[in-house]
Amino acid sequence: MSEAFSIRLPEDQKTFLDNLAKATDRSRNNIISGAIAKMMENHNFVLARIKEGEADVAAGRVHDMGEVERRTQAVIDRAVKKR
Repeated sequence: MSEAFSIRLPEDQKTFLDNLAKATDRSRNNIISGAIAKMMENHNFVLARIKEGEADVAAGRVHDMGEVERRTQAVIDRAVKKR
């Protein structure tokens, strides 16, 4: 079930939202609700990647940054030589 609440927006944001609603034949509520849902999805994705990274560190699945840089540079050097 949804619950109503209000927010204050600067005039330029309200105008943008109104123009977007009109251009897409959607309500302001639909646009804002969709934007919040997408933000939540992105937030959850980032948190999951962070937890995966923390688990990798805890399990010792890490790489020395210097070695990563050396290997990356070697790949770049080989690609440049093939030109």
